Amino acid sequence: MHHPWRTLILLWLVLLTIGIAVVGWGVFQSRQEILSIVDQKQRAGGNQEEQPSDTFSPESLQAEVASLSAQVQQLTLQATAAGSTKTVVVNNTTTTVTPPASSGKVREEFLPMGGGSTNNRDWTNMTAAQIMFDPKKFGQVMSVRFEAAGSIIGGEVHARLIDVTHNVIYYNTELVMNTSTPTWVRSAKFSIPNSPATYQVQLLSTSGETAYLEGSRLVIESKY
Repeated sequence: MHHPWRTLILLWLVLLTIGIAVVGWGVFQSRQEILSIVDQKQRAGGNQEEQPSDTFSPESLQAEVASLSAQVQQLTLQATAAGSTKTVVVNNTTTTVTPPASSGKVREEFLPMGGGSTNNRDWTNMTAAQIMFDPKKFGQVMSVRFEAAGSIIGGEVHARLIDVTHNVIYYNTELVMNTSTPTWVRSAKFSIPNSPATYQVQLLSTSGETAYLEGSRLVIESKY
């Protein structure tokens, strides 16, 4: 006859064996998962090591700087092509950039000066017939002429241009008019200083009759 306690012991041993087996299987699965995770991390680390580096070597940086400097110099040359002479420093080298001559069309402009009258036989300053002229504001000045329209009844009207600023008389600008109605007359080309100056008209009457200066002007031919 079997004792009940033996049956209980056997049952307990069976359950213990099953529990140990289950625990062992769980430990085995956990170990496999850990090994899998470690393997994936190692593979990921290997891929990262194989990726190319984004850092630049000193040689590549120097080449990049040289390329940018060349582009800056080219842009500077283009920007100053239509301007005045400039000094440019590129790569610690000083370069003087002189723009080429203007290639625009020649344009004729009229600068009114005014009029006046006199019956004096000597040259008389016409303070109402003058202008301040700055050649630098008119592009590349090609030529300058003087024009005047005068009239007189009996005798001749003589008109000429003077530079009040530099106290210069332009003898080659003298114009002669002898009609009773205003007539425009133009002088030959003459040279002026490349700086601002005030120009004024002088007038005289050869007969002592009233000489009228109906109008006067500078004629400027400029290239822009």
